[in-house]
Amino acid sequence: MIVRNWKRKLALSAAAGGLGIATAQADTVVLEGLGGTNAEVPADHGSTAQTTVTWNAAAWDQYADWDGRGDVYQLDGSELWVSFAPTSANGSVSISSFDLDEWAGGGDTVIDWKIEGSANGLIDSGSWDDFSDAKGGNGGRTAISPASGSGALGETLTLTFTKVSGVGSYVALDNLTFVESVVPEPTSLALAGLAGLGALAMRRRRS
Repeated sequence: MIVRNWKRKLALSAAAGGLGIATAQADTVVLEGLGGTNAEVPADHGSTAQTTVTWNAAAWDQYADWDGRGDVYQLDGSELWVSFAPTSANGSVSISSFDLDEWAGGGDTVIDWKIEGSANGLIDSGSWDDFSDAKGGNGGRTAISPASGSGALGETLTLTFTKVSGVGSYVALDNLTFVESVVPEPTSLALAGLAGLGALAMRRRRS
């Protein structure tokens, strides 16, 4: 399931002595599983008009009602990744949070994760140890919020999970949340400012 929340922001710029107003948009997208079981996650699942999402699909499985906690994306391999590429040069992506969840009885499972940018390299990383972070190795879920998960304009972000120990198929990903933003192009702001200046000049002439 894909859930989208959006909000619009006003961007102000001074152009030739006038004030231009343009509209920027930031959308929050939450990926919550697909409801299937033991089928590959589509390679483009979660893609939007602003962001191309790519999964190394052969390593991911769908799983419905995972251990009673809803639909998830099962980590069915030793290294898995999801990438987020803005569709325009003035777009950016930020990975806000994700949940890691181990099925009860999965054993001592450790998963390393990292966020890398195509321009800036390693942005953030961490390690998830079910024995310490979940419920004593008996299954459970942990919400992870990267301290820094933001990409630069036009930068592709890749979120990678690597199995250090345990059985990967006993671990799942859920509530993968990212924010996509588009910054108004400077030319658009300048034109808006010039239009505002022209309207002001016309009012002055009439008065």
